[in-house]
Formats: sequence, structure tokens, C-alpha cells
Amino acid sequence: TFLINGGTNDICGLLKQSYLVKANTTSVSLGVIEDGIQYIRGQAISNFFLGIGPPPPFGSDHDTLTSLGYIPSRMDADVRLTTPVAIPLQGTSTRANVSMYRYYSRALCTGCDPIVELGLDVCSVTTSFNASSRKLVIESSQAVVGHHRVLGMMLERSGVTTGSLVVRGLCVLFVLASFTTSQKTVRWMDSVALTSWYKKLLHMIAPSLHRYQHRLLNLPYFCFNSDIFVVGYVTAVLLDEKACTLYSRALFRWNRDTPSSWTSWYVYLRILSMNFRWVWLNCFLVKIIKLMANFVSATRYTSRNFVVGYFNFSSVTYVYVAGLALVYRHNFLDFGNSDMVALTPDMQHLDGISIDFFDSTLMRGYPGLVLVMFLNLMGVLSIDLAVNFKWWRKVSNNSLGRQHIYNSTSIITDMGYVFVDWPDFKG
Repeated sequence: TFLINGGTNDICGLLKQSYLVKANTTSVSLGVIEDGIQYIRGQAISNFFLGIGPPPPFGSDHDTLTSLGYIPSRMDADVRLTTPVAIPLQGTSTRANVSMYRYYSRALCTGCDPIVELGLDVCSVTTSFNASSRKLVIESSQAVVGHHRVLGMMLERSGVTTGSLVVRGLCVLFVLASFTTSQKTVRWMDSVALTSWYKKLLHMIAPSLHRYQHRLLNLPYFCFNSDIFVVGYVTAVLLDEKACTLYSRALFRWNRDTPSSWTSWYVYLRILSMNFRWVWLNCFLVKIIKLMANFVSATRYTSRNFVVGYFNFSSVTYVYVAGLALVYRHNFLDFGNSDMVALTPDMQHLDGISIDFFDSTLMRGYPGLVLVMFLNLMGVLSIDLAVNFKWWRKVSNNSLGRQHIYNSTSIITDMGYVFVDWPDFKG
């Protein structure tokens, strides 16, 4: 739910119309539908460097909008239905509160399954009745300030979204089993002590363990360095990216105009958590670049490969720092879609206008977002290298440290090293 605090999140104005009613009717339920196609011009990066151009002339058709650089990006159908409204007497005006149900359907391309946003609002309407024309006139319609709007979403459930849940579950099971196993310390057994075949089999399946677990690897270190877990979780994130983004953007749009409260902060934290999932894309990108740089370089498996050494984090902290910019990706996407104009049926017949999925309001901002993500990642890695320069130098001179940096796809190098400088030490 979202608190209504004024005109910024008031959507009741669409009910302000005249409605034809039947004779001898004492009440009527109102219904309004508004459809159209949203056109967008520019990208976030072009808007930042070049600014937003002048708006198109009022009533511009498709040809005019496309000539000005606008591209059709989304189809909308906004349906509003209300509970019954009492018809007042001739010559009088009455005010009443009615519940308005909203069914806001949006399609991101021609032929795409629509996503429906559901809403329940309370509107305060002022009504009058013209008996000669049998029309109920809504003179004003405003949201009730202080009332909470109820929001819901209807999203497609498919094999892709189900597969995301399955892959995510398998990743969690994998990391729990692998990490738990890695904590065990196996006792060394002399082969002479294994006198029979069943003792050898038992030692292979369930070897004797020491009483205490080792603490060399912690869980974040294990997760971020595991290729299987990172690739699996990135796959799960990408499979349900569409549903997650549409849902979080709906929350973001309504929560943005809501007064600050503990509920708005709770919604805000939910949005941040959904956006922060992209930190796994950061990890995947670092691993891929590190692997490719190692593969194509002439100085493989040596400390002379600067690119391979550059794409490493000194600790988990810098992984999280690199993900902070990703939580604001809705602000970035909204800025890219800020130059938007609607084409409605009263301006032009909408049949025959097609929308490409890659030009949609969802997809068109991703190339710029990926570029910003890469630049942000490079910036964090550079800061990590500059701040911890002495530490990196010592790690690169350590044999185990070089294995981490240059000879593996591990991206977190810190294993709790403690370096001690010995004066005049000559090995």
C-alpha cells in the first residue's frame, strides 16, 4: 500500500467526464478506458550530454513523432471501474467517496504478453445530473488524501521463471553442501593401516575427521570465487530479470511520490535488494574478462600480465561497493525514458503501428546501463588498487597470492594474509 499525500500520486482525475445513464436509474457504476502508444526519444547518455530536446507539437501523429526522433516503445490500456455512484436530483450536486479499481495493462512489443498493474483507490467525486440529456456529470474527482492505495501485479508465469527458481535452489544447495564439506579437515591415514578392502572403501566415502573445523574459507569468499555458483546464480537472475524489473519498477514509481515512513523505507529496501542482485553480474563480468585476458595474453600464468592482475578484488567489501551503483538503475532507466509522449486514438488510428521489443521502455536503456556498470566496475577496481597498493604488491610477491591473482578465476584475493617485514632477510 502507498499513502496518498496530494496531487503527485492522484490518479482519480480521469473519472471527470459525462456518463449517459438509462431512465429510472438510481445509481450507476462508472467505467473509463484510455489507451495509447508511448513514444520515447533519446537515451540516458544522450540526455545527459545533449539534454532533452523541445517537445513535439500538440496532437502530433506517428509520422511527425518519428520524424522528430521518437520511437514507439510501449502499448498501454488503462481501465478504471468504480463502485455504484448514486444519481443526484436534478439541479443539485452531491459529493461521495467511491472505490476505483484500476487495470493498467502494458505490452512491451507487438505480440508480447501484457503485464497488468492492479490498483484500488478511493476517489472523492462531485456529481450532478442533467435529466433532459440523461447524463451524469462528474464535476470533480480527487483522491482522498491520507488514504492508502493498494497495488498489485499480474505477471506471466512460464517455464523461464520456474526455471529461475529451480536454478537458484540448486545453487543454494550446491554452496551449502560444498562449503560445509570444505570446512571439514580430513585426518591423514597411512595406507598400511587400511588392511581390508572395506576399510579402504569406508575411508574413501567417509574419512576420519579432526574434531575442529578449519576457518580458512568463509562463506562470502567461497560464493564469490566459485565459478559454478556465480554462473548458476547469474543464470537464475537473468531468467527472471523481466518479471523482477517490472515488479520493482512499479514499486519504485509509486514509492517515489510517497511520504517517508517506515513502510516506504521497507518498500525501498525491497527495491534495493532486487536491484542489488546485479552484483552477481559484476562478479561474472570480472571472471570472464580475467579468463579471456589470460587466454589471449602472451604472458600467461605470470605476474607480468597486468590485465589479469587488475581484475581482482582485495576483499568482499569492494565487491559490495561495486554493487552500490546498481541499486539506482531505476533512476537511470527513468532518466533515459524522460522524453516521452503518448499517441492516443483521438490523434490517430493506432492499428498498424508496431513496436520492437528492443525499442521498448524496458530494453532500450540496458546498453547504456551495461556501459555505466562497466565504468563503475573499473572505477572501483582502480580505487581498490590505489588504496591497497602496498598490500597488492606484497601479495603478488607471495607464491600463493600469485596463484590467486594470475592462475585462477578467483576474484577475491584476501585469505587473511599477515605480512611481516624482516630487515635484511635474504631467504
